[in-house]
Amino acid sequence: MRYGRAVKVLEAGERGSGKYQVTYIFENSKDRAIRVELTERIYGRKVVLKGVEKSGETLMELRADVPARGSVTRTFTVELEN
Repeated sequence: MRYGRAVKVLEAGERGSGKYQVTYIFENSKDRAIRVELTERIYGRKVVLKGVEKSGETLMELRADVPARGSVTRTFTVELEN
């Protein structure tokens, strides 16, 4: 299993504040499907993740079933106010 992560700045703000698009690509080289579970910690005074506003530390959880010798892409948007 390999993965890549890319972040695109949608709106830039001061001190790391802004709106970002985060994309994960999971690639499976095995002959069987694999379930991926990933947790990413996101920090900010105010965090808007998938349209839900939270304050402080926020956990982003991704789950995906990656087919044998295949790949899966997952994208989410996060807004930070620091």
